[in-house]
Amino acid sequence: MMKVLLKLFLILALLAPSSCYHIKPPEKIFQRESFVFIHKMIVVHDGTTIREYEFTGSGFIVAKYRNSTVILTAGHICYNEHYEKQLASLKTFRVFTVHDIEDKPYSAKVIKINKEHDLCSLHVENMGHRPLKISAGVLEEGSELFNMAAPAAIFMEKNFPLLHGYYTGRTPRGVDMYTVPATGGSSGSPILNKRGELVGMLHSVSTRFPFVSFGTNIEHIRPFIVSSLNEIK
Repeated sequence: MMKVLLKLFLILALLAPSSCYHIKPPEKIFQRESFVFIHKMIVVHDGTTIREYEFTGSGFIVAKYRNSTVILTAGHICYNEHYEKQLASLKTFRVFTVHDIEDKPYSAKVIKINKEHDLCSLHVENMGHRPLKISAGVLEEGSELFNMAAPAAIFMEKNFPLLHGYYTGRTPRGVDMYTVPATGGSSGSPILNKRGELVGMLHSVSTRFPFVSFGTNIEHIRPFIVSSLNEIK
């Protein structure tokens, strides 16, 4: 009788789905609610006609204070030097709209821009989503990475690309290099480690090989977030 019970116990133990309960599903590891799609419109009046220029990019929530939310994106999304110089002599105004994971639009205003590291922070009111967790460490060469982005404006309600690659190291210009595919619209997207923590921000891609991209490292991002948050307190 004891042998029968022992065999039955071993069979049940083998069939029991023990380890699966310890694996977090992707939506828990990668905090998708923190990602935002950014739409920028520049309205230009040259005295006779009104023209509109539209730009799109990626961004993500990095901090909250009361009803205020701080969003990080690429500096050139907020201030594109090429276009700004051309429009300098004309009457212009800029409209920033941020779309959350539900595709709900929010009006946004620029808090500050860091041209050297291609960073821009935006201020949004009454957005209820959580900020991304920020890594306290530094990236090691060969680290596996993930990227939430809206390349080519690919963004829908609760649906946008989750991309994958590796950290290859730092370039002589001091920017991080990744094997994460990117194109226009990817600028300002978060680079995450396997724990879903922020470790960088993608801002550009190789024009000759779009499977190699570049970004701002976390050492520059951390103090920029702090200073941006201080601006709205």
